[in-house]
Amino acid sequence: EEENRPDDAAALGVRLQNLRPPVARLVLLIDQLEELFTEGISAEKRDAFLEMLAALSRRNPVVVIVTMRSDFFPRLAEFLHF
Repeated sequence: EEENRPDDAAALGVRLQNLRPPVARLVLLIDQLEELFTEGISAEKRDAFLEMLAALSRRNPVVVIVTMRSDFFPRLAEFLHF
């Protein structure tokens, strides 16, 4: 039984290439999202920002990751898209 390593390597390369996503992904990381719910941010601006994040998260090449304090979770839950 003869091994054909160059052909095996080429076939593996093709298979790995097919596993890659067709487009680059964008990861948007937002820290301290609870700041949206503190004084100084109008409800209109907050809702517009959250709507934009929800729309971005529905797009294929974009992943949105946010951090926030757990005591603000109920405030975020009021926003229908999350």
